[in-house]
Amino acid sequence: MVVRTFDADGFSQACEQVRDMAVGYDPEAWIANTDNVVLTDGEGSYALFERTGLPHVAVGHYLLKARGRDAIRVSREMLDEIFSGEYGFEIIQGFTPLTNLGARWMSKKLGFTSHGVVYEDGKPYEYVMLTKQEWSSNG
Repeated sequence: MVVRTFDADGFSQACEQVRDMAVGYDPEAWIANTDNVVLTDGEGSYALFERTGLPHVAVGHYLLKARGRDAIRVSREMLDEIFSGEYGFEIIQGFTPLTNLGARWMSKKLGFTSHGVVYEDGKPYEYVMLTKQEWSSNG
């Protein structure tokens, strides 16, 4: 069962897998900011939804311990929760390094639509987006 969490210790441990990509990132401060939403399956997989400056829009990140079919199942449960819960999100955006083929495949499998390549600090990322309406009609 996927639920929102404020467990900074568990969340910090999950963030260890991306430590080299998240320079200057403070998991404790991030989870303490109630504008952000962290979901967990209680078994080590997390999804992070960071509010943007736009109403009802979040940037999503996954830190999955689950693999294969379980990863897809957990990710779908997390998207169900973020869109059906009382968080107010209508659009989830993602920015995936082009070299992260597994995450790019997962985004497509979950129904995200690619909107091309964007560059951040000179590095290329695939920009993907999923709306609540798309999720509801494909779910």
